[in-house]
Amino acid sequence: MKRKNIGVQKRILDLNPLAFFVPCGCHSYNLVLCDAAKSSVKSVTLFGVLQRLFTLFSASINRWEILTDYLRLYSLKKLSDTRWEAKINNVKAVRYQICDVHDALVTLANETEKSDVTISHEAITLAEQLKDFGVIVSLFVWYEILFQINIVSKSLQSKNVDLASDLAKELQIEPVFKPMQRIKRQAGEMATDKPIESPEKKFEIEFFNKLLDTSLMSMKE
Repeated sequence: MKRKNIGVQKRILDLNPLAFFVPCGCHSYNLVLCDAAKSSVKSVTLFGVLQRLFTLFSASINRWEILTDYLRLYSLKKLSDTRWEAKINNVKAVRYQICDVHDALVTLANETEKSDVTISHEAITLAEQLKDFGVIVSLFVWYEILFQINIVSKSLQSKNVDLASDLAKELQIEPVFKPMQRIKRQAGEMATDKPIESPEKKFEIEFFNKLLDTSLMSMKE
C-alpha cells in the first residue's frame, strides 16, 4: 500500500515536494481495508457475492419485496469502495440471516424459472455460493474484522474521545490540571484583567489558542 507513489499523497507531493502530508486515521483504515479485501480469492469472492446479491434484488421492486419478506432484522445495502460502514451493514445482514437470504434466492429462482431464465440462473448460482464453506468462513471472519474496526473508527471520530486522559490514567496520574496559585496584589496596586479561575480555561488560552493562532498565521504567510 504505497500511497506515497499513488493517490492523494503523491498528488500533493507532485505540486509541492516539500509539503507535509498528515493522513487521516479513518482514511488510513479505509486504505488498509481496501488492500485487505483484495488480498485473497476468498475475500474477493465474498464481496463479489454481496455486490451481486444487492444488484440482483434491488433491480426490481418485485425482487426486493421477495427479499424483504425473508429478511426481518437487517436489510442489504449498496456497497461502496470507500465507505466501509456500508460493507459492514451488508456483511452483518448476510452473517445473521444467511439462511433467509438463501431461501429468498431459491424463491426468486423458482418464480422466474419460466419468465426470466437469466435471473433464475443467477439466483441459483448465488444460493449455491452461499453454501460454500469457504465463503461462510470468510463471511464470519470479515464480520469480526469490520465490527472491531468500526468501533475504533467511531471512537476516533467521537467528540468525547480523550486520549490524553486515557494515557494519564495508564500512567496512574490524575487527568487534571494543577490548581493556579493566587498572587497577592500589593497595597495600592491597580487591578488589571479579571483573573482566570479555571486551570482548564487557562491551559486552553495559554496553550491551545496560541498554538491555533500561530498555525493559522503561518498558513496565511
